[in-house]
Amino acid sequence: MPISSDIDALVSAGKLGEAARALEKVGELSRAQTLYEKVWDYASAARVARAQNDLPSLIGFLVELGDLEAARQTCADVRKKSDPALQARAAQICERVGLWLDGAMLAENLGQLERAIELYRKAPALLEVARLQLIVGKLRDAGQTYESLLTHSGSDAAAAHIGLADVLRTFGRQGDAVVHLQRAIALGDAKTTTTATSQLVIELDALGYRQAAAIAFDRLSEEATLDTFLRRPRPSSTRIAGRYSIERLLGSGSMGRVYLAHDDLSARRVALKEAHRPKEGATIPHYERFVREAGIMAALAHPNVVARIEFHQQLGLLALEYMEGGTLRDRLAKPLGPEWVARMAREILSGLEAAHSQGVIHRDVKPPNIFFTDTDVAKLGDFGVAHLQDLGATQTAGFIGTLAYLSPEQISGATITVAADFYSLGATLFEALTGRLPFLGPDFVAQHLGEVAPSPSSIIPSLKKWDVPIARALQKDPQKRFSSASEFLQALPTS
Repeated sequence: MPISSDIDALVSAGKLGEAARALEKVGELSRAQTLYEKVWDYASAARVARAQNDLPSLIGFLVELGDLEAARQTCADVRKKSDPALQARAAQICERVGLWLDGAMLAENLGQLERAIELYRKAPALLEVARLQLIVGKLRDAGQTYESLLTHSGSDAAAAHIGLADVLRTFGRQGDAVVHLQRAIALGDAKTTTTATSQLVIELDALGYRQAAAIAFDRLSEEATLDTFLRRPRPSSTRIAGRYSIERLLGSGSMGRVYLAHDDLSARRVALKEAHRPKEGATIPHYERFVREAGIMAALAHPNVVARIEFHQQLGLLALEYMEGGTLRDRLAKPLGPEWVARMAREILSGLEAAHSQGVIHRDVKPPNIFFTDTDVAKLGDFGVAHLQDLGATQTAGFIGTLAYLSPEQISGATITVAADFYSLGATLFEALTGRLPFLGPDFVAQHLGEVAPSPSSIIPSLKKWDVPIARALQKDPQKRFSSASEFLQALPTS
């Protein structure tokens, strides 16, 4: 009788243990493992699972044997494998046998974040619950989880204070965030204190408390200066709104911060503007301008306008395409070649034409607001002070924009038209061509209102072809300037 028939006979007779041993001898390990499990011989089942590298099943057998340490080590081994199917099986078994923490880590590896949150909650591992709630964008839930941790004042309190500070900052409550960071510093160990202090420096600087930020920075014993520290890369785990992984701070000020971030949803790097949000029922002019900018950029889709990726009004976040080539301001150490300037001017005028066609006047055309891609394409950005054109639009909020580039009508508070953008672009092009501003100050107001700008060729004789278009762009009377971007474009030198 063949061996297989003998084994079948043993199974039919209910002698499963003998059948399993016979199967193991002839190398039919999967059937042997199944039979060992049926007769609760978990030690033999585990031995066979190891032999055929069936790690998920091995986890369950080790738990049945009471060897939790070995079971958890096997879970760790599975997490190191780049096999989603293997990890999925292991996660299911961990959930079945009550290894909640290990199952949660496997689910997180698989990107099953909601499932991981539930398993972390069962573990319980509330710090991990809150961390994932932040990643999936459940900010209020994360805040409540951190608050729950703080009611018990356990060993996780310092970390919970840091996490809650991150939530509060995202909701524009920087002052409250500072309080929790200070509490984390008082409660934490050396590592936690360093983390909390690093964040405290950033929050104090963002609030405008530069001296307090410097004092906190001194505690870090960093070799870098405060400014260098504020711009250094951020931990890759720092994520905002569940999709933006922060890489580093690009700039900060009283109105908010700009980060270089990776958008996990669109798989691209973005410039993430974060504005300080007003408290409930309050209004802040800079935040109103921020919201206006987001709305304007939503209406503008043009190759020479910095693209809007996403706007989160509740969180005060505006994601824009990241311009690898920097700004025109970065390039003005010396005069730029006239052919290069002409190409840039054509691209910016193309962007302005798109904005003006939508009734949008930029109002702040200047070198820091002209950006470049990694292939050197120029794009107009920062529409924070732009507004929709109407018949009675005037400059009522003081000098918004950089005074060195402002048109006379913006300075005097007269009616603003698209000609204001052409004046500012004329001043910008003059600087790019000659390496200096048309008016050197310090009394920019009087110069813009009353002095005639010099010609580019008076600075560099070879720029004679630029004299007429620049002179027209810098006319004091808006009606004597170009009437449209296309007219300005046609007046540019072709060589």
